[in-house]
Amino acid sequence: MRKDEPDSVRVAAVCENQKYNEYSNWSKAVYRIVQLGQGDFKISYGSIPYHDIFIRVKADADRPGFVESFRKEMKKQLRVGNLYLADIRPMSYYRNEHLADYRSDLYTYLAIAGFFLANAFLAILGTFWFRTQQRREELAVRLVAGATPHSLQTLLMGEGFLLITIAYIPALVVAYNLGISDLVETWPVEWSSTRILIGGLVNFSVTLGYCRYQHLVSGTAGHEYPAS
Repeated sequence: MRKDEPDSVRVAAVCENQKYNEYSNWSKAVYRIVQLGQGDFKISYGSIPYHDIFIRVKADADRPGFVESFRKEMKKQLRVGNLYLADIRPMSYYRNEHLADYRSDLYTYLAIAGFFLANAFLAILGTFWFRTQQRREELAVRLVAGATPHSLQTLLMGEGFLLITIAYIPALVVAYNLGISDLVETWPVEWSSTRILIGGLVNFSVTLGYCRYQHLVSGTAGHEYPAS
């Protein structure tokens, strides 16, 4: 930043979009030299302890005991007036500290998603189980008329597939419109049509799996349906 032209900057180089961690999106980045008491990024001596300085070492120098030897060798060079080296920590420590909030939120979202997934499983299981039990007389008549257990299972699976499809398509349209209208929070995953399509297909497949599992455990695969 030039003192005579405070609103201008000199561009030394241009970098590509940066992704700061696996939970953030690709975005533009600006790097500026920070100097004490100059420019927009003013640093006072009181705020220095809240800033970190990172150094990069060669691969062969990064070994056990490096911190102790570095502090011993650089003790005088790293002390300027009232400033001195307080501590040295590996980059992995700051990485874990930086990602702690991201991971905490992500685990919370996964726990909530798992809870609703389990509820959906129980709801679908109960619904189709009840529907099958209510139709035992009909199924028994179909068996007497020459239907096979496999054909009955195919019939019930087809009905379940049709009901799920009729209910799922409007729900997917609503979810898509909620996404493009920014009415819901999509962090930490960037919203896109491809992601919602893939997520919708996966969710639809899981729902069909629930339906098939219900028919297997309810006795439609190879069992008889006596009329009461």
